[in-house]
Amino acid sequence: MHKENKATCQVEGIGGNMPSLITHCQCVKEALESFSGQKRIMTEAAQKHPQMIMLGAQGGDPFFYEGVVPWEKRLHLRTLGEKMHEHHIRRFFSEMLASLKDGEALFQLKLAYILGYLAHYALDTHTHPFIFYWSGFAEDPGDPAQQYRFKCDHSAYEKALDLFFVPNAHQIPLHRWIQPPQAEMQAMARWLAPLLHHLYDIPVSPKGVMKSARDMQLIYRLLLDRTGWKRRMTACLEGIFRPPGYMTANIYPQKMPGDEDVLNEGRKPWCLPWDQQAVSRQNFMELYQEAVRETVELWQAVEDWLEGRNTLEGVLEKIGNRSFSTGIDCQQQVVFRYRHQQHGAKE
Repeated sequence: MHKENKATCQVEGIGGNMPSLITHCQCVKEALESFSGQKRIMTEAAQKHPQMIMLGAQGGDPFFYEGVVPWEKRLHLRTLGEKMHEHHIRRFFSEMLASLKDGEALFQLKLAYILGYLAHYALDTHTHPFIFYWSGFAEDPGDPAQQYRFKCDHSAYEKALDLFFVPNAHQIPLHRWIQPPQAEMQAMARWLAPLLHHLYDIPVSPKGVMKSARDMQLIYRLLLDRTGWKRRMTACLEGIFRPPGYMTANIYPQKMPGDEDVLNEGRKPWCLPWDQQAVSRQNFMELYQEAVRETVELWQAVEDWLEGRNTLEGVLEKIGNRSFSTGIDCQQQVVFRYRHQQHGAKE
């Protein structure tokens, strides 16, 4: 059932933007439906800043997109995105939440972003082990060819998951979902940049925060492929100029893949990538629903704190300090060894 790679893969450096944009936004939408018709602090923030909560739902993923636009100067912020997934998780939430008490200015804007980020956290921590097992990971993080191959596999898997929520994703301008008005973006970047710089000791300016979000939006806009011609064209170009797969893997196909049980509806056994004994038959939708429920619980904890029914420490205890890649405490070091044999595990 499970194949063990003799080479090992440290969690550091294997992160990526998984699950993809639609699944993260859907998690927010379903969590909000739990409060449908209720006038709440959180629903008011989401209604006033709908694109900001969806941008927050992308977590640190926009920093993975920074620099992919070839005609613009790179700021090299991918490392920041990786650190945001693996380090100082609790402290980051602590500093973001504490800033809500700085005054009324930007309160709803900040809250919308934080609520989205909490949803990103819940979804990643619940589903990443499943995704890494089924889509694979690089045995040697220092091997560019392996990194490229599994980056392609990850992207294709993400897009397949997205299609179960929005089958016609190839027809939808998804970049608009995460594109707040310019004034909101500027305010968010001025708030977030010094916090990130202080916490992760990586030079990042408000311009860098905005550029990362803008690059992510631009890629989704450029890869919108209503007729399928972009996917066909990029496949041809990749065959000429670089190893095939990466760009085509990031373009939504015209229809859902019919030959692969992406959701594990057949309930095949799988294990944690670092623990062969931790076997599960859960499918993706069960893990997704767990993430939605936790999102609701985390939002409620934040609202209780804002209204004096909880302490900040109580909120942070509920959030924890989990790695976005493993779902376990980010201080706990693990080595990824196990993945589905379909993705090239060694005999």
